[in-house]
Amino acid sequence: MRLSLRLALILGVTLTLLLSVLLLAFIVAQRPARAFGVVLPRPAQVAAMAELIETTPQQHWDLAITAISTPYTKLQVLEQPPQSAGGRPMPGIVLALRRYQRAVGDRPVSVMAELEQDSAAPDIELRDDQVRATRPVRILLGLHNGKLLMIEARRPLSERFTGLKLGFLALGVTIVIGLIALWVIRRQLKPLERLGAAVEKFGTRLEVSLLPEKGSLELRQLIAAFNRLQANIGELVKGRTRIITAVGHDLGTYLTRLRLRVEYIGDNSQREKAISDIEDMQALMQETIALAKLEHDGQADGAIDLAALLPKIAERFGEGASYDVPADHLWVRAAGIERAIGNLVSNALKYGHEAHLAAAANGDEIHIVVEDRGPGIPLGERAAVLEPFYRLDSARNLNERGFGLGLAIVAEVVKAASGKLLFEDREGGGLRVRMIFPNAQA
Repeated sequence: MRLSLRLALILGVTLTLLLSVLLLAFIVAQRPARAFGVVLPRPAQVAAMAELIETTPQQHWDLAITAISTPYTKLQVLEQPPQSAGGRPMPGIVLALRRYQRAVGDRPVSVMAELEQDSAAPDIELRDDQVRATRPVRILLGLHNGKLLMIEARRPLSERFTGLKLGFLALGVTIVIGLIALWVIRRQLKPLERLGAAVEKFGTRLEVSLLPEKGSLELRQLIAAFNRLQANIGELVKGRTRIITAVGHDLGTYLTRLRLRVEYIGDNSQREKAISDIEDMQALMQETIALAKLEHDGQADGAIDLAALLPKIAERFGEGASYDVPADHLWVRAAGIERAIGNLVSNALKYGHEAHLAAAANGDEIHIVVEDRGPGIPLGERAAVLEPFYRLDSARNLNERGFGLGLAIVAEVVKAASGKLLFEDREGGGLRVRMIFPNAQA
């Protein structure tokens, strides 16, 4: 499965951000725990806590503990020292203990750390009367009433930054960077999307629509080149159409003069043959001009109601042409659609001896069907018959004069309206030609 450029860029940015977060987490997890992030209560605070618990009635201890606890410390009153395999006395803490002992008086005090097996004891840092450690620490203080006050310092500041845990901070930064990346991607892809739509429009209808040159340097250069390409091809097509129209007009004048001279031919048989040849030349010229105009300007100015158009075409051909009137109004927007349907009906009557027209809505599409009971078109030649001047060996030619332009005109009408042209075998024999157009009212 091939990914679109937008999705590929989004996935690339997302994977990059995820890898960055994982790398950051790995670095944080692997770095030595040397930051003095665990803040212990000051010695004076420990003494005040002990004094408060001792002077407070036991039934109010929970209230007092709640009042003096902080997000960084947790207090408990115990009957006996806690049993913890990981609790070990902290070596190298003599200076810190002396400060606590001076503050609490005759109360026994010890400082312990929660250590994993074979892990190093935390370091202690003293700044003025502030005590910090590199690992979570607990202070055990004997009270005068025989109880033990345990103060746990467990929230390392090394996991915090501007009040947020490091993980939340990394997630927030990732989201912000991701949103910025998506905005940049959208800004860069929007001109590319417009370019794709313009290429599709120009390739289908040769409709020139110059694009604003926005985006990155490379994208602006690409858009500028495409604008020049559109302008050049558009001028070439316009010039070709003007030449064909002018030549057709002049040829029409000469053919009219020739027709007048042919009337003076004495031999009736030769005169009729000459008149037939002149009429064929005029028809060929008209079909060629019609095809050139459709290739240059294939968009209809307004929508056409098939409920009114199908009866009109069937009545024009008379006997042999039947139709099903749509129950509702069906609107399509396609220049030359009446000519295209007429060509199909003419072909069906000539080679299938009958023509049946029908139209129906199918979701956002309008299907127009012309059926006959003729020999059909071989599968291997259904693409070739859409080329101008192509004729089947079986002499099934869409144009009555046999120029091989009828189906080319039908194909051009359908293409200009962004539709589809399908050849199908009809049940019981014959050919079904299906034209599919966008619903003009969808």
